[in-house]
Amino acid sequence: MKQKMLVTPRYNVKKLFEELRHKIISLKFIPGQMISENDIAGSYGVSRTIVRGALQKLKNENLVVVFPQRGTYVSYLNYRQIMDLVYMRSVVEYDICRQIKNKLDLQVREKLERNLLKQENVCASIDNIYEFNKYDEEYHQIYYEAAGRKYCWSFMQQFQASYIRYRLLDMIEIGNLKEVYSEHVEIFNVITGAGKANLREVVDRHISGNIVRLEEKIKTIYKDYFA
Repeated sequence: MKQKMLVTPRYNVKKLFEELRHKIISLKFIPGQMISENDIAGSYGVSRTIVRGALQKLKNENLVVVFPQRGTYVSYLNYRQIMDLVYMRSVVEYDICRQIKNKLDLQVREKLERNLLKQENVCASIDNIYEFNKYDEEYHQIYYEAAGRKYCWSFMQQFQASYIRYRLLDMIEIGNLKEVYSEHVEIFNVITGAGKANLREVVDRHISGNIVRLEEKIKTIYKDYFA
């Protein structure tokens, strides 16, 4: 009698959550789009229990909303919240960069240099936007932690559901991740004393530039993405 082999599912709750989160963050699943439990279960070959677990994690990050008897939908972007977060980050990150200017220890500097190298390796193609965004977030987090503001960073992460997608929307419109990478290098150079640009102007341009670039398109092309 042949013994049955146990087949480990390709996706558990955590892995399916990460896959669906990737699709939402990178705007492959657009705001307002319905997510069918049955379709996801069929596409990924998993049980509806696993799908529900993944959707619950997405709900916890405010990336989806669940309407009883109606279904689960990708959450819309909250424009007012985005503008307030852009303002907060512009103010806080300038102050953080000012505090650590010319004071980075060797370990932090090397960590930033490694991060910038990763950005450079993936910035050539817009197809790498999700991976680039991961390194982008890591880059800013290093500054917060270097200034002893890791809890400030954690606090801001609570409002990332709209902001991350807004930033990726901006990167898609720029069509060239090298521009964002160059701004990161410019900030690094000013902080380490290798660049002579005005720190406030550099930080403001980097954090707030997407408002100018996307202002008109939010009213036209992407108006249905926002609540």
